Amino acid sequence: MLLVGTYSQDLGFVRGEGEGVYSIEGEKTRVVVDRSVVANSSYLTTRVDGALRTVYVVDERLDLEGGGRLHGFAVVGGELRATGPAVDCVDSSTAHVVATRTHVIAANYSGEGPAGSVVCVGRDPTTGAMIPDSRQVARFPERPYPGPVPSRQETAHAHCIVVLRDESAILATDLGGDVVWRVDYAPDTGLGAVSVACEASSPGAGPRHAALHPRENVLFVLNELASTLDVFATDRAGLPFGPPQTFDLLPDTFTRPSHDAVTAAALRVSA
Repeated sequence: MLLVGTYSQDLGFVRGEGEGVYSIEGEKTRVVVDRSVVANSSYLTTRVDGALRTVYVVDERLDLEGGGRLHGFAVVGGELRATGPAVDCVDSSTAHVVATRTHVIAANYSGEGPAGSVVCVGRDPTTGAMIPDSRQVARFPERPYPGPVPSRQETAHAHCIVVLRDESAILATDLGGDVVWRVDYAPDTGLGAVSVACEASSPGAGPRHAALHPRENVLFVLNELASTLDVFATDRAGLPFGPPQTFDLLPDTFTRPSHDAVTAAALRVSA
């Protein structure tokens, strides 16, 4: 079963016309979570604990008090069944989500200044249900704002979460600050101190997405505004060090009229 999230609202940067979360099995496509439940399911992640399969879905909202939403669903017989009530993310435009055995962690793109933040919610590994009272928020330290691209870098904008291999910390890309933050993490207690993990290869690059290589000590960081890929060496846990190698993702013949004309969006790494 392949799950596909969609936008159903007009958010200015996208005119959503989706019906919710879709399931694709062979040639059969159907809605398994209606847009009335999750309006803008812009990112999904899965977690497998033995026989328990859980799907966590962000609702990337600008119009709700309490910010975006996190939803949890158990996969039962090809259907998605809510594991409990949705959890407010405090800030808005929740854009990415990951799940560990004990927590669901998401990136908030917008919100109160400084806007970028990471939200962490406790998780029951026996049912997949989130624990709303355990919610924590880590905010990024101040950077010089606006950045080189003022229309997109007026403040911090968290976009992606990567959990280090030893679960000692998470990495959070900050499109507005041209930096990848390290947020200390422990499976028992959640989020801790925030510090710089690495800087983008050039001012105005706009780090959006990141991924660890599945076998090598390498971190890939995709820069949305510059349409470049930064490749960092890492320690065994996945923490980057040293200057990156940088690769342009656009052909030499391409003439960019503006930073909004072509933007890199997502990254996947295979073995």
